[in-house]
Amino acid sequence: MTNDPEEQYLALSEIIVCGGFPRVEWGYGGQAVNATHWKQFTRLVQENPQLFGQSQFGEIALIYPAATALNWYRLNFTSLLPYGAYAGYDGYEGTYYLLADSHRVFDIIVFGDNMWVNITQPLSELLKYRAVVLPMALCLTDGQVELLEQYLQSGGIIIALGDVGLYNEHVEPVDREFSNYFDGQVHQVGNGLIISIKDISPIEYLGYRTRYDSRAVPILEHFTQRVDAYVPRAVNTGLVPRAHIYRFFNYDENAMIFHIINFVYDFEQDKVARAYNVSFSFTLPPQLQGEEVSVWVYSEDMPEGMEVPYSRDGETISIIIPKVSILTSIEVRPRFGIPEPLVINESTKLQDGTYTFNRSLIINSSFSIVNSQVEMRGGVKPIKIEVLPGGSLTIINSTIYKTAGNYYT
Repeated sequence: MTNDPEEQYLALSEIIVCGGFPRVEWGYGGQAVNATHWKQFTRLVQENPQLFGQSQFGEIALIYPAATALNWYRLNFTSLLPYGAYAGYDGYEGTYYLLADSHRVFDIIVFGDNMWVNITQPLSELLKYRAVVLPMALCLTDGQVELLEQYLQSGGIIIALGDVGLYNEHVEPVDREFSNYFDGQVHQVGNGLIISIKDISPIEYLGYRTRYDSRAVPILEHFTQRVDAYVPRAVNTGLVPRAHIYRFFNYDENAMIFHIINFVYDFEQDKVARAYNVSFSFTLPPQLQGEEVSVWVYSEDMPEGMEVPYSRDGETISIIIPKVSILTSIEVRPRFGIPEPLVINESTKLQDGTYTFNRSLIINSSFSIVNSQVEMRGGVKPIKIEVLPGGSLTIINSTIYKTAGNYYT
């Protein structure tokens, strides 16, 4: 065992990717936590705000049908992971891991139950996705069935594991023509397609996967082949299955962002198993097609990022990720340049004036700002104010503010 188990950083990475913010300080009170390691994640987020808290941008929507989840135990299902008197929704969880382990980028869309969870997304939301996935969604409301039928008429693809819509939100059996399509076959319905999968059990996959049983492998391969046959993938990669990919879009800066959380764990060492020189290719979205782009890779141990070369085939970009750490981020945006930093190598004083900086500062001597206004006008990359061991920064009765981009010290 190690005094710095890295499972904690996997949990932290999930919080960050989902829009949370890490604590600035950690590791006090005798906890077995490496504060320096923790601060790497804090620095990654602080120095790169453009990467985090952005809009979901999956290619597929995984439906979370609350009516099924809340009544899972009433449908006579047991669970690998029981929660008190209620069974965990293993059909959903197994489907989640089938998608994540096959490196599909997907978002989660909640279908409510009209009682406890009164949320169901409109058709316009579903139409953002190439396909929606129904994970053993036995209980659906009439309105949700109608919504899915409209989605099909508009050309959508439904991928379903197991039976669908046999019950309403009250777990009352209902006779719906819609449910008859989920018979293990592929059906053209209106302008759309239903891919019914009944020879793959997400519950079985979850069980094997949880126990690290090799019998999970052919199930995942079979699922991947079935879905790939009808829904072209947005990402192809040499990552192993337990490295999961999440995709977002920064609409303010016209940038596509991938986050990779590396769940490949060495339990003997209590560490995440790093990977090196991993292939990663993706299709540019309409917002970036026809553009010359820059591709940057970041991680908790490389928060400043590095631009990586790429090859291009039409609108498909291929890169090599030098190192897949615990949390790795890839930023794709229209090509940009970075001005050379201003290096302060001799004693300098700014006094009684207004000054503008549009590039990073490296301070290697004494640098003073007195009775002044300092405007930071950043670009794509934030302005970094770095004080080297031989330098000092003194600010007296002065204001530093930004009018564009970001800056940090």
